[in-house]
Amino acid sequence: MGFDTKEFRKRLRQALAADERSQSEIAAAAKVPRDQLSRWKGGRGKQVLPSVDSLARVVEELGVSAHWLLTGDGPMNPPDGADTLRLEVIGRVVNGDIDDETVRALATRSAEGDPIEDASETDPDGGEGGLGEEGPPAA
Repeated sequence: MGFDTKEFRKRLRQALAADERSQSEIAAAAKVPRDQLSRWKGGRGKQVLPSVDSLARVVEELGVSAHWLLTGDGPMNPPDGADTLRLEVIGRVVNGDIDDETVRALATRSAEGDPIEDASETDPDGGEGGLGEEGPPAA
């Protein structure tokens, strides 16, 4: 089953409605144009989806789970910081900053129950490197 755009828009509207601020205030705080936010939730005009960077800012501003927003799985409100690294990794994969081997290593650790935060601090062989500030390990 693919990404369900209609359900994403529905969840985004739900998250926006749960916040006491106006849509304009949320958009300004997330540094996205208000009309763009409106298009993401299915408003008038051309309907588009957010970039990973924009999604990360909106998710952080609303305090909702990116996983929930994108899939509908899990709680709407995650534990503090739970989605931050996940979105950073997704953005780096999309930008080609992380190689396939590192992605597989992270996925394996996550599937084995190791927190992804731990996997980000080391390379797949257990050494230093990985997804730190310097980027992926040299090939």
